[in-house]
Amino acid sequence: MKHFYDAFHLSPETAAFGLNLLQSMIESDTGVYRKYDVNQLFDVLRSESLTPPNKARLDQLSEQVQAHS
Repeated sequence: MKHFYDAFHLSPETAAFGLNLLQSMIESDTGVYRKYDVNQLFDVLRSESLTPPNKARLDQLSEQVQAHS
């Protein structure tokens, strides 16, 4: 998670880093990591302009985010 967080923090325009962070938070049942909680990070990513593959991945993660809430 640390590396995904650092990468996303340094390059927030690269949505894949945020998606990796979100997925790792969900899979490790970590509701909050540093400055992001799962829902907040999801909202940040949802507001970004995503490529179709990243949008599809975010859509897949959305069910897990809702279950995590």
